[in-house]
Amino acid sequence: MANFVTGLPSPVRQLPLTGSDGAELWLKDDSAIGQLYGGNKLRKLQLILPHAQAGGARRLVTVGAVGSHHVLATTVLAASIGLPVTALLFPQPRSEHALKNLKASLHAGLDARPVGSLKSVPFSLARLLKPGDYLIPAGGSGPVGSQGFYRAASELAGQVDEGALPAPDVVVVPLGSGGTTAGLLAGLVACGLKCLVCAVDVAIGNPASVVLVKGLANWLAARSHLEGARTSLADQLWIDRSYFGQGYGYDTVAGSRARETARSLGLELEVTYTSKAFAKALELGRFPGYDPEAWPRRQASDVFERLRAQLRVSGRPLRVLYWHTLSRIHPPAPDELEVPSSLMKQFLPR
Repeated sequence: MANFVTGLPSPVRQLPLTGSDGAELWLKDDSAIGQLYGGNKLRKLQLILPHAQAGGARRLVTVGAVGSHHVLATTVLAASIGLPVTALLFPQPRSEHALKNLKASLHAGLDARPVGSLKSVPFSLARLLKPGDYLIPAGGSGPVGSQGFYRAASELAGQVDEGALPAPDVVVVPLGSGGTTAGLLAGLVACGLKCLVCAVDVAIGNPASVVLVKGLANWLAARSHLEGARTSLADQLWIDRSYFGQGYGYDTVAGSRARETARSLGLELEVTYTSKAFAKALELGRFPGYDPEAWPRRQASDVFERLRAQLRVSGRPLRVLYWHTLSRIHPPAPDELEVPSSLMKQFLPR
């Protein structure tokens, strides 16, 4: 099986921004891993694809928005090992980035099937699946894929032990399908790193996100026989829904401002996931670029406020780690590639 995840451990570095009370902003850059594709999807697919092959899969079936990074990553990596991919694609707001993802997926061989909404996916799957198919959950966020970020937590702990960065107080990640957050949360508990995982909900926007993440994280903890993990998992998880905005794929003022700040640091973000997560990271330490007038109202977290109080007493600055999940590699597609009208209709007006 090909090793897709090259370049590990993904690099860490401190960003040249100082927040209130001397807060530090650190970056763990998963954009730097991989050759065919990068970012957080790679860590999941490195485990999912061998599992599919071992089970004799003849076709991969998955689900995503019409401009899905997960669908693109799955199609590109699966094509390199000779597995076809069919995906059910539900609508999302149009952006050039999302359209580029769709074109690249089609160019890589994706069999795209539009569906009217996320709610209609189960019925469409029931008609689509046949013997020899291997179903990959949306975002790759099932029991197999989430183990990729369980391992990533150990990678981070190793970098802390080696002195590449200090132990962070808060790790900020976008929360979409939940596998990245759940795997990272359970892995940090297993490693003994006490930092908060601040998951910025960009896709669900309601309390179901908590159930999703806790369920998967508890499964991972039970699989690893972690004693007393349930309490630690609950104490270290912080899901922030205040950046959800109008919904999945819609830009926000805070996200737009965050992209400007990130660009000045040589970091490219996109609208759906990374802009909202980076905006939260800027807010946590009140770093330059953060504007309380443009950002959503601060969401209270008793655990975070206790942490800030302890740091004020100790005199140590807050350490925020933003985990960058976007691939730096964008598979090409010809400019003249025509997207079928049935798929173009899946792009909602902004």
